[in-house]
Amino acid sequence: MGATLLHKEYGLTRSPWWSVAGYGVATATGVMRVLNNRHWISDVMSGAGLGILSGELGYALCDLMFKGKGLLRNDLVFESEKPSFFSISMGLGLGGKELTFEEYGQTRTINFHAATVVDAEGAYFFNKYIGVGGRLRVRAQSAKDFGDFAGFVAVEDMDAWEGLQPLYEAKFPGDYILPATTDEAKLQNEIT
Repeated sequence: MGATLLHKEYGLTRSPWWSVAGYGVATATGVMRVLNNRHWISDVMSGAGLGILSGELGYALCDLMFKGKGLLRNDLVFESEKPSFFSISMGLGLGGKELTFEEYGQTRTINFHAATVVDAEGAYFFNKYIGVGGRLRVRAQSAKDFGDFAGFVAVEDMDAWEGLQPLYEAKFPGDYILPATTDEAKLQNEIT
């Protein structure tokens, strides 16, 4: 709702960059809440919808109640020969996907679920017909059953763990399980 108010008060009358800043911060906040597992994407989208709707409804009611009573709003008029733009959008990627791997004679599957998608795109036009632009899309998608791959540990990871082992034992005494050597782990994976 704050971004909508900023857009109505300053983005339409002073500069469109107020709108870009307001909606950009609101979008970034929603995306970070989803990526940090603090909200679901449906919560963020519902909150954004209610905020925008309540801001627009407030302005519509004020226009009905106070129209012609001294409140003036001058809308910003654009007459540009260069149709440059910048936009930010947020969405939800639906549908699942499965990736299947085969290693050591075993088949493993990772299931991917719904994703959060954020887009930023823009273009700068040199004149009315020629310009340069681009798009950036970030997608965060959860993967289930990834723990099945924990048994396949790379040799580099084992070397790093052997270096960290004394520090871990000192910090968490009694909470340490002696790892198998690399050859033993490969043999165990081949047996299973």
